[in-house]
Amino acid sequence: MRNIESRVVRIFSYFVFVALGAAAPPSANRDLPFIENDYARSLSDARARKLPLAVEVHSLVCPACRTMAVTVLREPGITRHSPSFVWAKLDAGMLENAEFLNRFPVTGTPMFLIIEPETEKVLAKHVGLADEGELSELLEQSLKEFRGKRMDALHAALTRADHAFAVGQFVEATKLYREILKDTPGDWAGRSRVAEMWLAALAWVPDYPECTRVAQAELPRLRRNSAWVRSVGIAEFCVSKLPDAPERAQVAAQVDALGRAALEVPVTPLTRAALYGSLLATRTTLKDEEGEKRLANSMFQFLESARAKVPTAQERSALDSFLVRSATTLGRLPQVLPYLQASERELPESPAASAVLANAYASLNRFDEALAAIDRAISKAPPVLRVSLVSAKAGMFQKKGDSAAARRTWDEAVHLAEELPSSPRFAKMVAWTKTQREKAMAAAPPKVAQP
Repeated sequence: MRNIESRVVRIFSYFVFVALGAAAPPSANRDLPFIENDYARSLSDARARKLPLAVEVHSLVCPACRTMAVTVLREPGITRHSPSFVWAKLDAGMLENAEFLNRFPVTGTPMFLIIEPETEKVLAKHVGLADEGELSELLEQSLKEFRGKRMDALHAALTRADHAFAVGQFVEATKLYREILKDTPGDWAGRSRVAEMWLAALAWVPDYPECTRVAQAELPRLRRNSAWVRSVGIAEFCVSKLPDAPERAQVAAQVDALGRAALEVPVTPLTRAALYGSLLATRTTLKDEEGEKRLANSMFQFLESARAKVPTAQERSALDSFLVRSATTLGRLPQVLPYLQASERELPESPAASAVLANAYASLNRFDEALAAIDRAISKAPPVLRVSLVSAKAGMFQKKGDSAAARRTWDEAVHLAEELPSSPRFAKMVAWTKTQREKAMAAAPPKVAQP
């Protein structure tokens, strides 16, 4: 039964990581003049005004997007750049952004691209959480290159690597990032950012063994900042994907040592929550139940404390899925339901809040409430996100033991995926949804009694 429950979570998570990206309502970014879901218009505006184009790709289920919308993107270090760029905000779940995302694949969210508008060359790329200083430096370096100021060879090489990563040339990007680190001094301030992007590109190739080797070689000697903590999280993800072999435990132990050190680095609550999630996934993969529960307890205590301290509903909601993960491991899931219910009340337009609550209800075998909550999420979701949510609903029917309803709902998910515009991105989504349908229906669980 745990395998079925895990599949429900994976169904939801797959599109969050691969196909999508999420955000607060448009008004949340009032300090930056975003043009929303209209790349052609923003590109035309950038060309007319002779300014670089700053693009944020987001989604309605991305915790980092929701948090950054009400924190980092409102900080003076970012808003002072407002007149120097044209700003575009693209929801990866909206069909009108499909053409852009075919050219610039989503490799995580939020995804920030700085684009030279005449050639559409990517001047810089960042994926995931970033603090004010990191994002401000990215904007400043891109602006220098756009204005034709002489760049040193190092930053020119970084631009080439970021462009390759942005357009989906993952193998080429890994080579370029590797060359940059090979040729730079160990105390170079940008080394942590390059290592993070190198590891991310390796994860997307995917080359998990090389990802872990690079992490073991590079991370111990890097400056311990936010980028370093995120890099450790990527390394933990790569460890969890290694084949089950005797050497995996040894590699995991070495990376886990970095993970424990990363938990001591001062970072934002969401950055630490994501690191905890990666560490916990590794414990699960290694079937280390004692270590998993010990870590989950530490994670749960941290998240309850952090949730009480963050000032906005978006920041609280962003922590909810991690709270559910730790509470599930500890058997404390009923204890967090009030938090999830509060998030849905505070963010009535958010499909993410409803979906997290639905998954929690399903884990507790409260299927009527789970199905009602997932239907609320589906009703608020754009077309691409709807595919993953309907897939999650099918998994709930399966866990309930209603095979007929599960089959109908899986067929609906496949139909929704097939109705998306023809593109390599959506073809992968169709194939993935069909594969999950066949795996799920082959499992055919016994009927679960309602609590």
